[in-house]
Amino acid sequence: MIESSVIDALIKVLIAFLLGAVLGIEREMRKHPAGLRTHVLVTVGSTAFTLVGFEIYHQLVGTTMVDPGRVIQGVITGIGFLGGGAILKDRGHVKGLTTAAAIWIASAVGVLIGTNMFILAVTITVLAIIILSVMHKLELSVKKKSRTYKLYVRGHDHHHIHTIVPKMMEKRGALVKSKGFRKKGMDILANYLVTLPPKTDCKDILNSVIEMENVTEAYWEN
Repeated sequence: MIESSVIDALIKVLIAFLLGAVLGIEREMRKHPAGLRTHVLVTVGSTAFTLVGFEIYHQLVGTTMVDPGRVIQGVITGIGFLGGGAILKDRGHVKGLTTAAAIWIASAVGVLIGTNMFILAVTITVLAIIILSVMHKLELSVKKKSRTYKLYVRGHDHHHIHTIVPKMMEKRGALVKSKGFRKKGMDILANYLVTLPPKTDCKDILNSVIEMENVTEAYWEN
């Protein structure tokens, strides 16, 4: 006869497999590197480590100080490294943040299953799918209405060009997605990839930049 504790553990691992697959399929459909297999492995692995932590606690309780929460801390730390591997920087653009967050959520779901919080695990999985799919469409809709330009700025003061100019643009509603700098003689040449909301006037922002101290030249490029 198989012990009830073993059957209980197998059921939890199976639930982790199913919920991890639900999260992974969404990432797989969008052709992200961390897809179905990664999310299933993360969820199942997190559940397994959580179960091991509590099993050790039950075996050693009363004989030594054991904290099963330390195992969960280890899982979180490990997932941090795994999520970091999913984040890439390409030509000033950071990619993979959403996938890294999805891996983190998959780990949280696994831990919840391992601690018998099944309803919360299912709820978080459903919310994650809504965020990844429905809100993705909403985000695309907003981006379609936004406009992205490159702003080139020339000036004398590196700190002013590096910090003050982006802050001013962000106060005007612009989103500075990336920035680059190089020296040319005594001047600093900067380029900013800027996304403007629909009602933001690019001429108004440009005039404000040109009027700033230490700025000698500025212009937009589509």
